[in-house]
Amino acid sequence: MKMIQNYLDSLESYLPDEMKQDVRDELEASIMDQVEDSQEALGRELNTEETEALLLKLGHPMRVASSYLPKQQLVGPEFFPAYKKALEIALTITFVVIVLISVFGLLSGQSIFDSFINIIADVVNKGIYVFAIVTIVFYVMEYCDTNLNHLYAWSPKDLKSKSKRLALSRVETGFELVVTIIFMAWWNDILTWPAEALIELQPVKVSLSAEWQSVFWSVNVVLGLSVALAAYNFVMASWSRFSLAAEIILSVASLVIISQIWRFEQLLIVDPALNEDIRWERVADHVDYGIYSILAIIAVICVFEIISNFRKIRSI
Repeated sequence: MKMIQNYLDSLESYLPDEMKQDVRDELEASIMDQVEDSQEALGRELNTEETEALLLKLGHPMRVASSYLPKQQLVGPEFFPAYKKALEIALTITFVVIVLISVFGLLSGQSIFDSFINIIADVVNKGIYVFAIVTIVFYVMEYCDTNLNHLYAWSPKDLKSKSKRLALSRVETGFELVVTIIFMAWWNDILTWPAEALIELQPVKVSLSAEWQSVFWSVNVVLGLSVALAAYNFVMASWSRFSLAAEIILSVASLVIISQIWRFEQLLIVDPALNEDIRWERVADHVDYGIYSILAIIAVICVFEIISNFRKIRSI
């Protein structure tokens, strides 16, 4: 039958030369046996549609040929659990290191936008290298038939009870980590004010009041601990009672700082341009209103997170 011969010819094209004839003979004998059985059951020869159905049942020639080949994956099932864990750890460490290194770029005067783009580019670039290196290492280990006992060595006596954890998205945590670092860099550069703003086409010097000095280091402490906690959550990829409690403490500390800022007598100092048509007191009031609105939004978010995290702790 021409269709069967075409099938076998296609099968051969996916096999090395030393295997072609043996595999073809074996599969041809199997197919012909099935054809004879079907013809005896029907009492006639198979038509084109019935032959096609039989070959479709066998599968694509490429897939059938692959079943005769010795190794079809870079990392086999025995090594894959250890490979997956090693890859996860390596990529996590790479991401955290890149983000922490980027802090020095931000503090050295690099723009926030450029730093963010560089972080994304470095994560993708270095991540590809890490993925390739880990994959090659495990491929070589399996190719050399490395003993797995040292990878999976364990004893039931060594197993420890682990507290229940809630799943946490690494994408969200990574984004939070990057944003917090960027804000921390901006905050540490904020005392370089006065800055020049353009209000109604008039250049205006805007500077922070001296009262901001009282919360400068407390904000830095909260931001630094937030970075450390976000990095920890990114590595663990889950909430625990410890991380939830730490998150609540940081939210409460943020509320305390916000309440302190709220009591400032003056937030900004506006040095007006020589233009008597603009009421600079009202401009300063509007700027203060904007800052207070932002503080109120942050406070609401902190309260929401405190309530949410308390609920998560109760569910663990």
